[in-house]
Order: sequence, then C-alpha cells, then structure tokens
Amino acid sequence: MPLISPAVSIIVPCFNSAQFIDRTLAGLIPEISQYDDVELILVDNNSLDNTLELLQQAAADYQQQFGSAAIKVLQATAAQGVNVARNFGARHASGSLLLFTDHDDAVCVGWLAAFRNAFSQGARIAAGPYSEYTSDGSLIQEVTTPELHHWDIPYGLGSNSGITRSGFERINGFQE
Repeated sequence: MPLISPAVSIIVPCFNSAQFIDRTLAGLIPEISQYDDVELILVDNNSLDNTLELLQQAAADYQQQFGSAAIKVLQATAAQGVNVARNFGARHASGSLLLFTDHDDAVCVGWLAAFRNAFSQGARIAAGPYSEYTSDGSLIQEVTTPELHHWDIPYGLGSNSGITRSGFERINGFQE
C-alpha cells in the first residue's frame, strides 16, 4: 500500500537496541500496517552494537512485504541522549500527530487506534498503555488497556506518549 502524506508519525529513539528492537517492532508493525497515513521513524543515536543494521533491515523488510516506505531510519549523530533522538525524529517527521515510544517498549494491540481516538476527541497530549521489562527481557509489569489518559499540560511525557505537532512546536520539543 503506498504511503500518503502521514497524519501520524511514530518516533522511536534507539541506542544499543539490538536486544529489544525485535519485540518493539513486532508490536508496532501490525499497528502501522493497518493505515496508509502513518510513518514509523526509527532514530539511531550512535549505537555501538548492530542496531542501525537491524533498523535498516526492518525498513527493507517492511517495504518488501507491504510495498510501502512507511518505515524511515534516521541517524542522530550530533549529540547523545534519548531526547536528542526524539527531537531529531520529530524534526524529520511529516505527521500532524507525533507519537513516541522507546526502543525497549512493547505496544499492545490497539495502541495506535487508542491514540488516534484520543486525539480525535480533542486531546492535545496523551499517554497510555505499556509493558515494562528488566534489562534481561523479563516482564516487570504489563498494562494492556488501550484506553488513554489525556491532559492539557505544557510539556512532553516521553515514552508512550503523543502530542500534536503544534503543541510540540509550542513547547520546543523535549528538553535536551
């Protein structure tokens, strides 16, 4: 399916993500493949492992399987930090809605639909369900409800959150 002008940009900052990224993408790819107006921006931030190669392979595999360039791989090399990578991804995003999840997050079924629903009801910033793992991959906590909380607050929440592009620009992105 060809990608139309994205309404939603999902940004994933990545640093030494090789051990986690497969799980993260396993949740995100079924979510984005349901829509033709979503882009997934994977931002490598100076990884020392094979993260960049894994991201590039995921983008190529998605292109081959779905005929879409919805996955973009970027490199944020000027500085280090999760918020540096988030802001870099946002600057290169096309969507009017920016969603953020981290390289070690696993999104649940309905994640993207829940965000879209929250914003269609007037939310300007939202945060929602997540699964938390230890560094060895053991599940700590799983919150699977796709219901989201939304507030009018003047700052971004980070992982598993969303904000309108205009709101993101108004707060000048994440503090680096």
